[in-house]
Amino acid sequence: MGCIISVHQQIKFSFPCSFLFKHILAVSYFDEHNFTFQSVEIQKRIGAFSIALETINKCLSEAICALTRGRLGGESETSGLIHSGNEILEMFKYSNDTGLQERERILEQQTVLRQLEMILFIHKLSRAGQYADALKEVVKLSFLPLDPRGPNITTDVFQNLSPHVQACVPDLLKVTLVCLDNVTDSDDLLRALRTKVCI
Repeated sequence: MGCIISVHQQIKFSFPCSFLFKHILAVSYFDEHNFTFQSVEIQKRIGAFSIALETINKCLSEAICALTRGRLGGESETSGLIHSGNEILEMFKYSNDTGLQERERILEQQTVLRQLEMILFIHKLSRAGQYADALKEVVKLSFLPLDPRGPNITTDVFQNLSPHVQACVPDLLKVTLVCLDNVTDSDDLLRALRTKVCI
């Protein structure tokens, strides 16, 4: 532990940029061995909340993709990751040692976390056979405008999404099509939704 503190102090004097210093310190110890949760714990302790939350978002994105492909144990994993993400946000809220840059980054990652939560919720509804409810949630997605009454999707919409959210979009669209196949279209809105999904 004394060695880590010594290295911690030496690195800190070498890097005037606090964010860069925190990133190097947090990543160097654990990423080599892919110890995700240990890395997150260190990131939280040194106040690198946005980095910790991005790590959680990356893992959550991967877990959602794995869950949609039928991996067992995925639901408990995603629940744990969301809990960890919310815990990071709670710690950040009561932290006084944060600059403007870190606040902007944490808000960006908070948005990503909430978007991934919405995607996960849609998958859960679909898996439970609640296809109509799942479609209602799909239409509500502000970051992925699939509302049949709204404007057509542009390429920019996808490009502006976080890579972690982008990774989940193909499976989300497939699930949307499955839901559409299992719901009766009474007013052509679902047909319009299908058209948007297939663009």
